[in-house]
Amino acid sequence: MDHSKVVGCSRGVMIAICLKPCVAKPEESEDRLRYLYDHPETVAEDQVEVVESAQHILRRYTAPTHEDSGAFLGCIEVYSDVSERRRLERLRDEFLSVAAHELQTPVTAVKGYARLLLGWALNGHKPREVEALQAISRQSDRIERLVRDLLEISRMRTWPVELARCSVNLSKLVCRVLDRLACAAPRRRLVLRADEMVPVEVDCERIEEVISNLIGNAVKYSPAGGRSRSK
Repeated sequence: MDHSKVVGCSRGVMIAICLKPCVAKPEESEDRLRYLYDHPETVAEDQVEVVESAQHILRRYTAPTHEDSGAFLGCIEVYSDVSERRRLERLRDEFLSVAAHELQTPVTAVKGYARLLLGWALNGHKPREVEALQAISRQSDRIERLVRDLLEISRMRTWPVELARCSVNLSKLVCRVLDRLACAAPRRRLVLRADEMVPVEVDCERIEEVISNLIGNAVKYSPAGGRSRSK
């Protein structure tokens, strides 16, 4: 555009000509700029999404400037194109999320079978096998903690979370979780009392994680020989 059109113009005209036509959220951006102009002593850092020709993400730094005497002189606005940085951050977050979810299933299986074999070895009093299986169990616990940390980091960086809702049978989903946890806790009896069909509309992956954590905590903290009931 011809920038000479805004030289000497008021802020309102400048916002209308330069800003509103090319940003993703014009009203929100206009309100933010007007606030900053009305509060010139504010130091702020914002993100601006530009969509006029090609999509770009700009980092805007706003701060007051002062004379040596301390008297207010004016404001500065510095815009930096951070589009590539944001793209790489999204790729990193997606990788963390996918990697963590992919690791969850095999780690759970390894833990379950290691504990199952450990129980057999303990009953047969085979010290060397017990020692090896205990090492496997400890290391799989460590990997599980790392996976949980990765998932937590991924969730925090991608907030707000978008839910992928779909219709599922909650009874079947809980049964799947119980079958998986039963291998990891052979000395616990897990009992499910529910109708055969319980239709719900949820984010299947996330609700399965919630149920797994809930039942997992019940198994972990229930007394030896106790039973965890899911209703």
